Amino acid sequence: MNRRLERVLALSFRTALLSAAITAVAFAVISVTVVMFVDHALTDQVDRRLTTMAQRISQQTPSVFPPADLGEDGSFRFGPPVLAWVEYSNGNVLASDPTAPAPPAGSTTTPATVLEGGTDLRVVGVHVGADYVVLGQSMTSIASARSTIVLAELVVGSVLLIVVFFGALAVGRRVGAPIEIARQRQMEFIADASHELRTPLTVVEAQTSLA
Repeated sequence: MNRRLERVLALSFRTALLSAAITAVAFAVISVTVVMFVDHALTDQVDRRLTTMAQRISQQTPSVFPPADLGEDGSFRFGPPVLAWVEYSNGNVLASDPTAPAPPAGSTTTPATVLEGGTDLRVVGVHVGADYVVLGQSMTSIASARSTIVLAELVVGSVLLIVVFFGALAVGRRVGAPIEIARQRQMEFIADASHELRTPLTVVEAQTSLA
């Protein structure tokens, strides 16, 4: 009986490992998909905000373009989390936040991610006459959300794999034990039947030899 249980336990253990491996692969694919979807959705939200603000700014005429009036609430006044840099034609630069990193080099009329001052910024630029306005938003919040999702997925994935492994192990032992016992009984029956048939065959063979 111990050998039967050992065999059942070994088979159940291998089945549990296989189930956990399949679950891990499936969960990893789903997790990566979720992270990519959330990251894309949050980035797209930032892009829409910056693009909308850039379009409104582009409709202003250079003669009524005071930087203090830039914003998205109708008064064109910027505030966190959106940053703004006004690059005048004479080379002067005015930032909406004095503590903000330097304005991105070059010009971009479509949203792009740049690294400025050790911070990832999503920026878009728009020309207003001879001046150039750069709008940007830090990607720190998106990175933080992504880290939170990854951490949550690691915790959930670990718990899920433990549950799947021990669940498959328990089910395997519960289902495999009766099957193994039935197999052993069948083998014992065949052995007993062979033994019972061997005796009369030996007698018949002996009598045949004497004859």
